[in-house]
Amino acid sequence: MAKSISSPVPDVWYPTLSVFMLCIGLFVTASFFIYEATSSTKNRSLAKELTTGAVASVFLLMAMEIPAYIPFIIPCFVVFGFVNPCRLGVRLPCSS
Repeated sequence: MAKSISSPVPDVWYPTLSVFMLCIGLFVTASFFIYEATSSTKNRSLAKELTTGAVASVFLLMAMEIPAYIPFIIPCFVVFGFVNPCRLGVRLPCSS
């Protein structure tokens, strides 16, 4: 008989892991902005910029993929205008 598939970490850890990964992602993003603001155009390295951006993106994406925070992510996308609430099936007086 086949063994059932389970999560590699307990479900109780999801909120803690999400906050931890979000903090790491925001820290790396902040270091990227500080690097961009303080270095001159002659001293910048494209490889360092791409690496820092990729690491920050991976941690922020992993923080968003934790299922415990899915109900909080969609309203943020709606507030910042990335998602139209009418397309999500939300009953609001939307203009067509």
